[in-house]
Amino acid sequence: MKQRKFFLVSLLSTCVLAPIAHAEPYKKPSTQPEGFFNQAPGLTRKDAARQARRATQGKVIAIKPIKQGNAGYSVRLLVEGGRVVTVNVDRNGNVHSN
Repeated sequence: MKQRKFFLVSLLSTCVLAPIAHAEPYKKPSTQPEGFFNQAPGLTRKDAARQARRATQGKVIAIKPIKQGNAGYSVRLLVEGGRVVTVNVDRNGNVHSN
């Protein structure tokens, strides 16, 4: 009888408990699209648009993130005279004209 209990306990531990002990924790699948990257902390699209408008006195047409090392945003603006200009706003909020 003791041999039977020992056999059942050892069978249980090798078949059921061993895989559980080596299992990896559950990782929630990402809901972000392919190629998504995190932008620089502290600088939002709205902040970049505000800084670009202040620097150029123009109307924002488009904002695109700069993918090279979380550099900031590229902002296109319509300025006086009907010209379109593009400026880069770095993650610190500084505006750089192209």
